[in-house]
Amino acid sequence: MKKTKLIIYTLFISLSGILLFSGASVRSAEKWKWTGTYADATVMTREDLDKILADHKKWIDTKEDKGIRANLSWCDLSEASLSYANLSKANLSHAKLIGTDLSYANLRYTDLSHAKLINSNLTKANLTRAYLANATLKETDLLDATISYANFKKSVFEPLSIGKGLEFLGASGFSSMTFDSDKIWPVVTLRKMARESSFKSQERRLTAALRKNREKKRFLETLFLDLPSGYGADPGRCLLILGAFFFIFSIPYIFSLMTKGEEGIWMEWVTKRMKKKMGNEEPFRLKPHRWYKVIGYGVYFSLLSAFHIGWKDLNVGSWIARIQPREYTLKATGWVRVVSGIHSLISIYLLALWALTQFGRPFE
Repeated sequence: MKKTKLIIYTLFISLSGILLFSGASVRSAEKWKWTGTYADATVMTREDLDKILADHKKWIDTKEDKGIRANLSWCDLSEASLSYANLSKANLSHAKLIGTDLSYANLRYTDLSHAKLINSNLTKANLTRAYLANATLKETDLLDATISYANFKKSVFEPLSIGKGLEFLGASGFSSMTFDSDKIWPVVTLRKMARESSFKSQERRLTAALRKNREKKRFLETLFLDLPSGYGADPGRCLLILGAFFFIFSIPYIFSLMTKGEEGIWMEWVTKRMKKKMGNEEPFRLKPHRWYKVIGYGVYFSLLSAFHIGWKDLNVGSWIARIQPREYTLKATGWVRVVSGIHSLISIYLLALWALTQFGRPFE
């Protein structure tokens, strides 16, 4: 009886071992039998992929002297095992990387634009300065990955996980990322990490992405907040627009100096000026005869209108006027006055928006 039980136990253990070994062999064979496709839809075997990786590694190791750079653009590498692979500077644009294992992979300077990184594993992958413009990152595992200085311009950003070990110093393109309104937690988490790390530029851009990807978009918000500052992502844009309007509004002012009539720009000398003999007692309409004076007065009046900001003596326009060697003020009448008022209002708004977005968090 004991011998029978011993024989049964021995057979059971042997059979279990055979099944486990067979399963491992099958999995190994399945892994080896992996196939993908090239850009022209021809079949790519695992041997082909390994040769491409080997040639690319040689190209990297010899500082681009020997070997061949990996060009996997438009290739289908779905379900491929590329863990620890060195694909630095490789071309993976438009590649299909669905379910691909890229954990611990070296993807520095890699072109991943328009790539489909869906259900891909990028755990602890190095994506420093990678180009991910228009890439799709859905259910992608970015746990403890490095994305420093990577470009995510117009990418779909819905990763499965990111983790506190994610490094994203200098990463760009955050403000143009897109994602479903019910999948905002990765961006919210990333913004929190940016704030804790004092990465104010990335924090602004992530806030802008959250504002832009809301379900309801309002026209006035787009006109007055998104266009001039990108919802705070680019405060400097306010100053650029201010400078552009400075030259644009110079055109009607110059035009008014070239036309006849009562409406235009007038010069009024200060009553209590130091040099009484200089200037006229009554205001008079400016009508310069030389072209450079016409342009000069037009540009100068545009500057005064743009910075007609302040209250009483705390007026920037008045401070600018003190730079001029003669004691007079320039004032407008008629339609020129209306244009000047509009110019001043736009300038005040842009300067206020710049200050708020540069030094505060108005969109949170």
